[in-house]
Amino acid sequence: MKQIIAIATAIIVGIKVMKVEIVICKGLETYVCKYDSSLYELSLHEQEITAISGLQALTELTILNLNCNKLRSIDLGGLSKLEAVYIMQNNLIEINLTGLSNLLVLDLDYNNLTSINLDDLKSLNRLYLSNNNIAKIDLSKLISLDRISLEGNPCIKENNYISFIPNIEEICWECKNVCNGIHFYGKDNLCESCYRKRNLKYDDRLNRFKEL
Repeated sequence: MKQIIAIATAIIVGIKVMKVEIVICKGLETYVCKYDSSLYELSLHEQEITAISGLQALTELTILNLNCNKLRSIDLGGLSKLEAVYIMQNNLIEINLTGLSNLLVLDLDYNNLTSINLDDLKSLNRLYLSNNNIAKIDLSKLISLDRISLEGNPCIKENNYISFIPNIEEICWECKNVCNGIHFYGKDNLCESCYRKRNLKYDDRLNRFKEL
């Protein structure tokens, strides 16, 4: 893979930044994409991107979608207006989330992360990290979290990793696993796998499970 060392530049008119350049590496090919600095949503999913730099110039960015690429690392530090980040199905081993205090949704399912620092994500309410290689995770700073997915990680074997988060909704109270996909709430809060094992069907009218 070609090493990318270029840094994003800007065209300045007076004191206003009009354009920014994002350096993208796709395999052995390198591209420089120009965007208006006021861009608030960037979607580059399924582009076989192996490296990307210069995102810090997009100071108004609120939504970033890089799903289904080949990224191994990414620096989102300082993008304080980001509210939703989708980078699932990549090859991530490293991600910088420093300063993302307004982030609400983070989807990093199906990557190769072994650790992640979530300390700055005070507003995060949805976290998807299933099918990574995370053995230990500190969720204590995520005071707004109410939905989480950690299936397929070594940390799922830790019995108390979720107990200190007061707002979590989507946990199966039978297998104590975090749900992903179909979720049910209330007293009979079971994941799809468990309710099928118990031969139960959810009754929307009664708002509970009943036997088939």
